[in-house]
Amino acid sequence: MTSRAARRPRPRPRARLRRLRRTALAALVCLGTLAAGQPAGAQGGSGTQPRAVFRPLQDFLQTQGTFCLDDGQGGCAELVPGFPNLLVWSQLAPEDRCALVDYVGLLGQRIFTNTGGTVDVRPVVTGTVREQARSDGRADVHVRVEAVGAVTYVTQGCDLRNGPLEFGHTLPEVQAGQQPARGTSRLDIRFVNNAPGAPLPDLLQLIQEPTLGQVPLVMTFRTTATGPLRPAFGVPDGTPGRLTINNDIDFARPDSRRERIDLRRS
Repeated sequence: MTSRAARRPRPRPRARLRRLRRTALAALVCLGTLAAGQPAGAQGGSGTQPRAVFRPLQDFLQTQGTFCLDDGQGGCAELVPGFPNLLVWSQLAPEDRCALVDYVGLLGQRIFTNTGGTVDVRPVVTGTVREQARSDGRADVHVRVEAVGAVTYVTQGCDLRNGPLEFGHTLPEVQAGQQPARGTSRLDIRFVNNAPGAPLPDLLQLIQEPTLGQVPLVMTFRTTATGPLRPAFGVPDGTPGRLTINNDIDFARPDSRRERIDLRRS
């Protein structure tokens, strides 16, 4: 015979309702936790921000140096004969000078190829490409590239072929065995591309001849390098020197552009 104390009382209606409410609340908390843990843009519904994706850096590197600069005679101009064209960093005041930096490794690779591997000045290149779809069908792209050991040189004026050298050696000189000036460069650029997943542009093309839908937004460039100062700088040839480049561009406000190419003795 079972005693009354051992019997389980039947839940009253109000107690049963409170228990159901607690169960429903626990389920909502659980669902909220799962939703909070999803990546941005993973939740459905209208008005959500599309999720950003990271593309291979090679998607960007492989298109650099491919843009044809019209030479006015039906061909492509080369800033330095035999080498791919990259962006050139300039300063008009207080000194008129230009710098060429191997910020994506193309110049070092060309020298390596041309010499059969006997001259290896290829930098170590790393970086990221972040892309996010826009509501208008295009894509916001953010590229960051760092090159460690990048060949660099500076000329008075912007004649990169024959201009008076202030710092480092030209690409043909480095290819012939001269010791180059080398440093670390950091490129950071944001732009709008035609569509998500579309080929990424050569920066020369993006800035000079953007296609329909492409818009350069902002770019920063930093370089520090060491190497020989040259006679055009006003010191004995080979004097140890140091280069610093600071370039900031807001393409919507050209007057805000900041360009500095500083040279000094080490």
